[in-house]
Amino acid sequence: MSKNNKIFGAKLVLEYLQSGKSITKIWLSKTINQRVQEIEDLARKRKIPFSRLEKKELSKILGPEQNKSVVAEVSPVKIHDEKFLYENKLDTAKYLFAVNIEDPHNLGAMIRSVHAFGLDGIIFSNRNTSTLSDFVIRASAGAIFETNLIRVGNISNCIKKLKENNFWVYGTDVKSENSASIYETKFDQKSVILLGNEGKGLSPNVKKPCDFVIHIPCSFNSLNVSVATGIILSSVYQQNLMND
Repeated sequence: MSKNNKIFGAKLVLEYLQSGKSITKIWLSKTINQRVQEIEDLARKRKIPFSRLEKKELSKILGPEQNKSVVAEVSPVKIHDEKFLYENKLDTAKYLFAVNIEDPHNLGAMIRSVHAFGLDGIIFSNRNTSTLSDFVIRASAGAIFETNLIRVGNISNCIKKLKENNFWVYGTDVKSENSASIYETKFDQKSVILLGNEGKGLSPNVKKPCDFVIHIPCSFNSLNVSVATGIILSSVYQQNLMND
């Protein structure tokens, strides 16, 4: 388990409160508006401690780069180790593997898409991947607390073991003679989809053991990795609906 995390922004905190999830403390701006007042009313109802602060005091909690009226401390994000992938011998399991994603906003948005399109979780490596910071939590719009997060050590070893456990591995690339369109690709019931670093994509060593290399047909050379995630997982989701 990680340390307690903070989420910020009135909309996100209100959604979190309304969902019934665990919040340990809330800090509110002394500036009154309807949403902030609603958060205070819900906090009183659920007996969650809260404090009213001046904007200057709030910025000390958030950091000077943030200008938000509400901050909440929430329960730690649960992170599974690699064994989680192999313990349940399921016939159907689909994961996204975020390989060396450095931007916290990209990682958060990818987690949000994993949750939105019903995958079983997101895999990420110990090295060269954004930490699960408050910025990742905010970018995920709270989906991080509803998504299985699996941290692995060596990426190549993990891919090898996934294949040994009957997963089909799909690496992503820009369009080339050696890659297939996602719209012409059938994603197996046990699938892992790899998306790589914002600047470099997947390295040759990571792509080599993949069973399939796929691309998104478009008129531009490449897409933002979180945008690409949404497009690919939408295609996977559509296939799932057709197979039900």
